[in-house]
Amino acid sequence: ASPVVTGGAAILRQYFEEGYCNSERCCGSKGCGESFIPSGSLMKAVLMNGAQPLTGGIQRVPDGNVVNEQPLKEYDGNQGMGRINLVNSVPLEGENNIQLITVNDKFIKDGDKDEYKIKIDTSNGCNEELRVTLAWYDPPGAVGCLKCLVNDIDLMIEEIGGGSEVFYPNGLSQQDTSNTVERIRMQASDAQEFRVIVHSRNFAFNRQQYSLAITGCLAEADELKPDLTEAMKSSP
Repeated sequence: ASPVVTGGAAILRQYFEEGYCNSERCCGSKGCGESFIPSGSLMKAVLMNGAQPLTGGIQRVPDGNVVNEQPLKEYDGNQGMGRINLVNSVPLEGENNIQLITVNDKFIKDGDKDEYKIKIDTSNGCNEELRVTLAWYDPPGAVGCLKCLVNDIDLMIEEIGGGSEVFYPNGLSQQDTSNTVERIRMQASDAQEFRVIVHSRNFAFNRQQYSLAITGCLAEADELKPDLTEAMKSSP
């Protein structure tokens, strides 16, 4: 697993450095955008955003028997978010129809809320689910801590209009207060609009950098792009 992740990370870094992206949005072919150096947290967010959940059971070592009473579940302690899959992670011309919006190492202050508005567009035949992943590098926790998160950032998706349903990360029905990577996977229909919310709270330090990856059947930038009005409030 580790060599595959390492190789995938090297290819992903090359993807960003060879200009497959324009500002926050990726265009999917070499040189179509601008070269930039992705932060470690953005690399983590993109890789884990496209990870593919595994099914089956746990195989014991060394006898190789499968423990049937312990099936694999998404976000469990055995597979986390699953096996990385670059085709699910980034747009590639001729390979997939997904769009990718990135936020690279952005500062947020304690108590602030960044909001990004997105719209679903399946007119090009895209039928991918909506995925959003938040990642950040937390400061070291105290020795012997039980709840070791220092700067807690929450990810939520709120439907705009309709039932105004709120979606939470990592298979939970509430905010995640334990992890430094949070992912939401969900089905979305054409023309639906959502608000992606990044909310900081209970910081031990005044501000924290984070990265965000959003993939799916997203409307083009000239139709509806991430609303940075609220997000800019937390810029240093």
